[in-house]
This record gives sequence, C-alpha cells and structure tokens, in this order.
Amino acid sequence: MYHDLVDEVLSEAASRRLEELMTMTYEYQGRIARKYVEEGREEGREEGVAASIITVLSARRIAVTEDQRARIEQCRDLAQLDSWLRRAIDAATTADLFD
Repeated sequence: MYHDLVDEVLSEAASRRLEELMTMTYEYQGRIARKYVEEGREEGREEGVAASIITVLSARRIAVTEDQRARIEQCRDLAQLDSWLRRAIDAATTADLFD
C-alpha cells in the first residue's frame, strides 16, 4: 500500500527508477520488516520439514490419513517436526510418529 501511495505522486522518470530499484535484491533493514522477514523464513522452514515428513512416508509407501497430514502440516513447532522427520525414517506406520 505504501508503495502505491508513493508511486502515485512520483514523476514518470522517478516511478521507473523506483521500479528498477524494486527488482534489485535488497535486505530490509527496518525493525518491523526484519521481524516479518524472519517470521516468513521460520514458516518456510516449518513447511519444508512438514513436506519432507510426508515425502519420506510416501517414499516408504506408508499411508497418511487426511487427519495425520493436517496434523503434520499445521504443526508450527520446528523441534517437534524434526522429531517426526527422524521417526519417519524408521516408522512402521504414520501413527508411530506421534507416539
């Protein structure tokens, strides 16, 4: 929203320059931006581990119910997800992850 407001008052040349700057890789420096960037990274790690658990179980031809899949995908505790991933390597059933 902020970008849109600023862009509305810029000259065409300034608007093009702003667009060029936006295509560059930039690490946000502001406290608020850093907070949300880190939260996004953490969510990405959680989603990645959850996907890995399901991939391991699938590769091992272990059935995963919709409820079990939802439990894995909705978990936001990275330590718990790591534990489940390690268990998925040797588990006989998906239920074994949660014991």
